[in-house]
Amino acid sequence: MAKDQIHYAIVKALENAGWNVVADPLTIDLTEDDTFFDVDLAAEKKAQLIDVQRIVAIEVKSFSGGSIINAFHEALGQFLNYQAAIEEQGLNMELFLAVSKEGWERLNEYKFIQRRSLQYQLQFLVVDIASKKIDKWIK
Repeated sequence: MAKDQIHYAIVKALENAGWNVVADPLTIDLTEDDTFFDVDLAAEKKAQLIDVQRIVAIEVKSFSGGSIINAFHEALGQFLNYQAAIEEQGLNMELFLAVSKEGWERLNEYKFIQRRSLQYQLQFLVVDIASKKIDKWIK
């Protein structure tokens, strides 16, 4: 599958914030179901005060063209399936949708998307693509 147009900017923003990209993509193999999923990225960061690694899985979405509702529909389906696979495999990681600041603004123009994001507890990583810096993590 082709990488999203903002994929490499997201990788750079993570690295700029001290994260180490450990998988590109992260394959979650549900062998017993003959199913696997490729989440765009996995990254880890060691906590500064305690010796604990934080690991996140990240699905990258630009939400830049066409129907925002259709793009959200696809992203939501991926998020739910990836979240279920992470839980089934007992992986100790959080899942985030990585979006540009512009993509985040587009998503928030729709109350329906805001309600679904809350309903399904979507988590977002918002990145300033131009500066390749993390703007915010939204849980």
